Amino acid sequence: MTKDESGQLWGQLRKEYIHSDLSLKKLSEKYEVSKRQLERRSAREGWSAQRERARGGPMSEDTARRLTEAVEKALKVVQDAFEDEKQFHRYLVKTKAGADGDLEERIFQKLDTKSLKEVTAVLKDLKAMVQEASGGDAQVRVVFEAGEESWNE
Repeated sequence: MTKDESGQLWGQLRKEYIHSDLSLKKLSEKYEVSKRQLERRSAREGWSAQRERARGGPMSEDTARRLTEAVEKALKVVQDAFEDEKQFHRYLVKTKAGADGDLEERIFQKLDTKSLKEVTAVLKDLKAMVQEASGGDAQVRVVFEAGEESWNE
């Protein structure tokens, strides 16, 4: 699939989700697209809020409150991970051969970039959720000990 075809497919998926009653699961089955990939794209681009606006109604205050609470809990987990200086140096190592081999946690000097990328993706998803809950008006700031970064661009 070319980049242009991929862009057209995502545009079609977005349009159909916003203007129909199909769930993301049904769309993933219909278009043979990964459900998780569709969920991430939808969250990142705020499809649910767009769907609500297209239907003539904003997200309810209760839904926005529950979404915000869930995001805050998830951010706490991410914050705890960053406070552990060895978190992204931990690896599970198989200590015995075979399918039922034992796993042991070990700490190495090498940075686990895969885990770091996954956390970054989670942060982007959380940003999209906060913006969706606020109708797109929220300003998201990520603060680390060394300073502050704006993620609004």
